[in-house]
Amino acid sequence: MSLESLFAAALWGVTVYPFLGNVLPNQRKNAIGAVGAVLLLALLVSGMTPVENDLENNAWFALISGASSCLFTMAYVNRTVGLQLNDQQSPLWPALSFVSVSIGSFIGGFESIILASAVLSLVLVGLLMGYRGINWVSKAKALSFAALYVMAFLCVQLEAQGIVVSALLPAFAHGLTWTLAVLTVFHMLIQDRIKLKKGEIQAPQHRIETAAMQIAYKSRRVLKDFRHDLRQPLSTLGILASVGKAIAKDPEVSARYQHIQTAQKALKQMMEEFFIQLEDAFQYPSNDQFGLLKPVRLRDVIEPLVEEYRLLAQAKGLDLRYSPNAHEGLTHVESLTKILRNGLDNAIKYTERGGVVIGVRGRGKKVLIQIIDTGPGVHTDPTHQCNKGWGHGSTIVQELSEQIQAQTDCKNRVLGNRIRGSVFQVALPSVNDRHLFSLHDERRSDSGLVARVLAPSNESLECAQSHMPAQHFDQIEFERLRAGNHQDQSNLNGQLMVYVFYAGTEHESSEALRAVEGIRNRRRTAPCLVTVCPANSNQRKSVVFKDNTIHIAYKPGEPEQGFKILSELFPVRSRKDSVSITEDAESL
Repeated sequence: MSLESLFAAALWGVTVYPFLGNVLPNQRKNAIGAVGAVLLLALLVSGMTPVENDLENNAWFALISGASSCLFTMAYVNRTVGLQLNDQQSPLWPALSFVSVSIGSFIGGFESIILASAVLSLVLVGLLMGYRGINWVSKAKALSFAALYVMAFLCVQLEAQGIVVSALLPAFAHGLTWTLAVLTVFHMLIQDRIKLKKGEIQAPQHRIETAAMQIAYKSRRVLKDFRHDLRQPLSTLGILASVGKAIAKDPEVSARYQHIQTAQKALKQMMEEFFIQLEDAFQYPSNDQFGLLKPVRLRDVIEPLVEEYRLLAQAKGLDLRYSPNAHEGLTHVESLTKILRNGLDNAIKYTERGGVVIGVRGRGKKVLIQIIDTGPGVHTDPTHQCNKGWGHGSTIVQELSEQIQAQTDCKNRVLGNRIRGSVFQVALPSVNDRHLFSLHDERRSDSGLVARVLAPSNESLECAQSHMPAQHFDQIEFERLRAGNHQDQSNLNGQLMVYVFYAGTEHESSEALRAVEGIRNRRRTAPCLVTVCPANSNQRKSVVFKDNTIHIAYKPGEPEQGFKILSELFPVRSRKDSVSITEDAESL
């Protein structure tokens, strides 16, 4: 195999990964074009030529030539501008280039090759003429690649057919084809990555997908209804237990009703925590990236657990003690509750005599929560051998501890060389850990949810300021909608951008919709576009998801309805919001 063939094979290999797995905006399109160019190079390097009366060889030559032109043409079809899809262009264009080039290559002859090249040129120019919303530099670059491919194709075909128009034809064929292949591969590798680095486009993880938001929004609505319906039977169970306890004359029966009532409260609390976590799972865009940890007064977490398990401890003749104090820690309430419930449940389960004590104390930048019992200890308990019991070895507890940056530990309490029980300890970051606070602030500043609110009139802008759900965004900018100010090419630096166009009247609705169309056609980034406009007589849905735009319709005269829906679309952020008002808005 010649060195030229090795280089061609290497270029072919480079195009495989972006062609199959890359998700950057135009990367796969660029890879398809590169594959077409490298296929033309392979045709040249292999030395394959049409042979008279050899139909099979000539058919393969024609098919490879047609496939090369078809793939290169496909790179020009339905490209995106920024992350917005260009005009929907027909797939018949690549099919036309494939048919014309295949027939011209199979027939051979100077006239057939010239005609095939002319059709190929017209196809590429026709696709370029259909582009909209891109600057002249990008069009000139696309035109240059098209012209280079057509000239390389013409030279390769003339040389393969043995049509000598000049002694320099072989040199031209190799030079143009190699230049085309190298440039297309180079362009495939760097174009979108440079734009991504400059912030002109956003990576998939830094943009809002309205399809995912639609699923999350509908899921939260269903979950909200189910949560409301489930509360009624749980409340009925609690009422029945309370009534039974009140009318019971036997103390033992009254204690059982009390246990049912306590279990009902615990079940209700667990269900509420479950629904909260499920609702968090359905939140999009997720706010987990802004940190789970919050300052929490630990007695607010421990006291309900003590009340929940007190009757269970009394039933076994155990003493359950806890002395509240004012210690606070940085944690996530639901996750910490699960960890402590697991430890407290096992402490009571495996302790037969004595009792269980829960204590909280500070140690430097940590807050320690200890569950101390008088049981047999972890080493003598058979469940310890299979890495269970206490929940310390549980995968769930370990994952929860990692999520809230806690350290869990379970060890024996030894006095006088004898095991006197066990200690389950949870070490949490203290509110005095300023370094952790700074890390969370730095993490939140790198990426956030930014809303840019634009309204056509001062009155509408003032209305948007009064109703905009500030807690649902990390930063809000209010600005008067004017020609061109919604098309600013700002660098998002990894932030999620949401454009909210508010209209107070039907006339303003038309202006807002024109602005949405303009930003979809011209902006090179991929913001999520939201319109909040008064509903007309033909609208039946209050929320419509279309492409990368969300249309919210509210009853005329009641704009708070529209902003309420907006608050349901975006989850509450986990940090204090920031509101920015432009000079136009300040003058209202």
